Amino acid sequence: MGTAVIIVVLLVIVCISLKSSLRHFAGQGGCCGGGADAPKKLKKRLKGVITQTQKYEVAGMHCDNCKVRVENSINELSGLVGKVSMNDKTLEVQGERAFTREEISDAVHRAGYELL
Repeated sequence: MGTAVIIVVLLVIVCISLKSSLRHFAGQGGCCGGGADAPKKLKKRLKGVITQTQKYEVAGMHCDNCKVRVENSINELSGLVGKVSMNDKTLEVQGERAFTREEISDAVHRAGYELL
């Protein structure tokens, strides 16, 4: 009888863990800001001539919420717009003005990620 209770408790724990893991990888977990706390994407278009485009690899992105955070960190900068590809974990930055890797790195770092 005692063994059956332990097995049932372990099964419940495993089920809860699997549910949480699946939510995380679907971008709905707490650490990625899923659900009601999901970040809202800042819509931004450049109106001038694009004078510089750079592509960077970003470490630490796992889901669409991570993608939105990184894009928003760039879109908050004047004259720049960012687009993330989750397939290859890259960030493409286009600018109406010159920008440096350090400026992009600082913005991405403030969002909680790192350029490689």
